[in-house]
Amino acid sequence: MMKKCLIFSAGDFSHAQMEQMERTKDDLVIACDAGFAHCICAGITPDYIIGDFDSMKETALVVQEAFRSFRNRHPDRVLSLSVRKDDTDTMFAVKFAMQKGYQEFRLFGMLGGRRFDHALANLQTLLLIRHHNGKGTILDPSCTIQIAKNET
Repeated sequence: MMKKCLIFSAGDFSHAQMEQMERTKDDLVIACDAGFAHCICAGITPDYIIGDFDSMKETALVVQEAFRSFRNRHPDRVLSLSVRKDDTDTMFAVKFAMQKGYQEFRLFGMLGGRRFDHALANLQTLLLIRHHNGKGTILDPSCTIQIAKNET
């Protein structure tokens, strides 16, 4: 059985998606930048928060305060990235989880939002996961997306 990682980014998310998580205590949960707001709203404490934190300042004050509290309590679980980088925060999070042995990914908040370039990059992230023989699923309020390779 593949180790599962749930990643939250700042795109569209609804509480109806909670059922699609199928979360267990062994799952790794990563919030990417303002995706931390989705975790807060869903009552989930992430294992890691990863990002350049360029969009965190656009979140509600309660989310920013929760982030500061998390960072103060768990400085080793907040990975700050440069704004100038080749990978999106989400791609970095996937690679980070892969290094820890995770092969199944449930990706939330990957579409919608204000940045089409991030939505496109998140679709490319599915290709990276599949290329490494993993299983990636983008779970959006309006659709579910997977990459099929030599399978039906």
